Amino acid sequence: MSTISDEWQHITGPNAYAQLAVASCIAHSGFFNTRRLECLWYGFWHRCLEILVANLGPNMLIEPQLELDVFQVIHDKSIKLDDSISTLPQSKATKGIPDFGVLVALIKSRSDKTRITSDTIFDHYTAWDVLKAKRMKIGILMEIKKGPTRSQPNAEVFFKDLEFWQGQAANALNDQVTNAFTCYPQNERFILMACSGEWWRWKLAVAEDYGIHRDGLPPRRVALDAPEFQEAIERQKQKKKQAQQAQQVQQVQQQQNEEDTPVRERGGTDRYNMRAIKAKVTEADVEGSDANDLIPHANQRRKAKVGYVAKKADFYRHTPAGLPRMQRLLTDTEMENEDLHRKDWSGYILFGNAVSDQNLSYVRRFLKKTEESIYESNFEETEEDDAEPATEEEGEESHTDAGEGERSDTGEEDEEV
Repeated sequence: MSTISDEWQHITGPNAYAQLAVASCIAHSGFFNTRRLECLWYGFWHRCLEILVANLGPNMLIEPQLELDVFQVIHDKSIKLDDSISTLPQSKATKGIPDFGVLVALIKSRSDKTRITSDTIFDHYTAWDVLKAKRMKIGILMEIKKGPTRSQPNAEVFFKDLEFWQGQAANALNDQVTNAFTCYPQNERFILMACSGEWWRWKLAVAEDYGIHRDGLPPRRVALDAPEFQEAIERQKQKKKQAQQAQQVQQVQQQQNEEDTPVRERGGTDRYNMRAIKAKVTEADVEGSDANDLIPHANQRRKAKVGYVAKKADFYRHTPAGLPRMQRLLTDTEMENEDLHRKDWSGYILFGNAVSDQNLSYVRRFLKKTEESIYESNFEETEEDDAEPATEEEGEESHTDAGEGERSDTGEEDEEV
């Protein structure tokens, strides 16, 4: 049985554990996080991701609120754009937004074509225009939900709450997998991490398991000849106009329905409209007994001021002992299995114990392999990728990296798209 998590413990020092402990304390605080909001857990899991990618190279980045846009851009063949610094107008996009994403990039120098790797050291800040982004992969997608109840002593009830919020996180990630593979077609697999408070679990997402094949993905950019390009633009304009007309009709119908609906069905009379109450009731009315009839819950507030004593909350920290479907320690064979948890989610894991350290070590090793795979021969740049933009001597308009030339000439056309 493999009980030592070399990867995680090697990069985790006392200071890192202190930061994680402070972040967890704040998120569990009954004073600073009364409603168990998930936002205070972002700092905890962001720090965890920082530890995971430590010393793996400058081309591995943590991106909060990573937008997974799925769209297709149609443009004239005469446009020769540098993908990494130029933009094109986008049609309506569908997107998912996981809380965090870990991206692995293949970056090259524009001057000497050298790659930026873990051995690359810059003596000073280097501006973006001297580098070029060639490839991009997803290493991790993470979704965070609020932690399970803190005040439930019953382990069975606690587990039901944990299961619910873990299910919310897992469902959100499953809905975003297809977009992720479409946005980053170089990806064949990445890890999903569903987090709820200090509990988490993970799953390996593989493209073919979701019916996605890299060769069958629609292209993100479609270059057409001038006549075909104009026809495509006209079709897009027509679709946009039809959508606007349909929206206007829907708004008119909704307005008519509201006018025909009785006031009480829409929300009651002005007697129970709080805005109207605030406008009519004066300070003198509030002191009298009639105010209790006008303002809902006025009696409750008055009683709270007189003698209500809040009950002190008792917090309980449940551990995996005695809870069902908990993740166990992995064997040495499982640690070497590249398809571990490909078909189903892992068990629930409490951050900070030996099981958590071991599974985080597995995730870190996966990130290492992802970084190595982006340099493999089947992802090498083609001669067309490395070719410089066409010049006027070659019969096409010149295009400069600084954004001058052809892009400025086609600016008005782009805005119409």
